[in-house]
Amino acid sequence: MPNFYWYENAPKKFEPGHGLGFRKFEGNVPFPRLASRSPKFGLISSNFVVNKRLDLRYDYIPKYDQGVEGACVGFAWSWAMSFLNNRFYDARKLYIEAQYIDPWSDTPPEEGTSVIAGAQVLQQQGHWRFARGITFPLAAFEGIAQFYYANTVDEIRYAIFNNIPVVLGVDWHVNFDSPEWKDYGVGGKRWWIGKDTNNLGPVRGGHAICCFGARDDIEAFVLVNSWGTNYPVVNIPYRTIEHLLQRGAEAIIPIDKEEIRDE
Repeated sequence: MPNFYWYENAPKKFEPGHGLGFRKFEGNVPFPRLASRSPKFGLISSNFVVNKRLDLRYDYIPKYDQGVEGACVGFAWSWAMSFLNNRFYDARKLYIEAQYIDPWSDTPPEEGTSVIAGAQVLQQQGHWRFARGITFPLAAFEGIAQFYYANTVDEIRYAIFNNIPVVLGVDWHVNFDSPEWKDYGVGGKRWWIGKDTNNLGPVRGGHAICCFGARDDIEAFVLVNSWGTNYPVVNIPYRTIEHLLQRGAEAIIPIDKEEIRDE
């Protein structure tokens, strides 16, 4: 099993200049919300992750790097699809297509798009697989069948428990730029962000990021960013995600077409 808490020598301070790019969708949500049916705390294993087959360190993290572009939505959704399908995708292509259909017709390329627009491209069109330096033609089966809002921490946990990653669109606080390598008494040292909700600092912008793990022993989710090897896989407390959700964050749960086909 890969070490999902890799890269112990990551820089203590995130290098400025990486893009954000999540924009909140204002308007009616055109899809149902997930029903509140979730396991209670303790039913998820102490280290439950979606798709343990992925070797994040060597295969995916160096490639999923949005650089200074505001393309986080394309990258977060491509991470989610990689967890679902164990394949690599053209994240920038997805981002560009999402900008075409989002509600902001005059958005410059560097200013991002909505998480919902990314999900709609995957549902309505599919995705573009990327391998050996080649972007393959758009394929509907590489997309998703449908998607849902998660309203609570338990609903996000429920998705992870069922092998489904969750794409988050959040206010990105300054604290999140500087993960801390600490041991808070359970499970040893690991990278943390947002440990103290009273000390998150100013909001630097909106950012989309993929959640692929949940740890009930430390009551934290596991997130993977789209900033390449400059940023480690991090843990963020359940209570901090709840704090962000209460302040307008979005959490979108995809239902994979391959999952529907296999039923």
